[in-house]
Amino acid sequence: IVNKVKAQGDMPAYGYTPPYTDGAKLTQPEWFGWSQVKRNEEAKKLLAEAGYTADKPLTINLLYNTSDLHKKLAIAASSLWKKNIGVNVKLVN
Repeated sequence: IVNKVKAQGDMPAYGYTPPYTDGAKLTQPEWFGWSQVKRNEEAKKLLAEAGYTADKPLTINLLYNTSDLHKKLAIAASSLWKKNIGVNVKLVN
């Protein structure tokens, strides 16, 4: 999403602290080195453990502000979640 949607040269963040924060000691999550396929498989496994299936998918509301960029980011995230792990997302502005 950072490279293809935002496309402003930003670095991906893997937590709440931006990667460019001076003096921050950032750690990478365990899944950082995983392929996208493995990440998707793990997400599906966790969703199944929580009781969500293709017949009973997780459905969430994703709120975003009126910024055009934030709308694009929300659309991209919701599309990826639906396509890759079957999560239904309702976009709310």
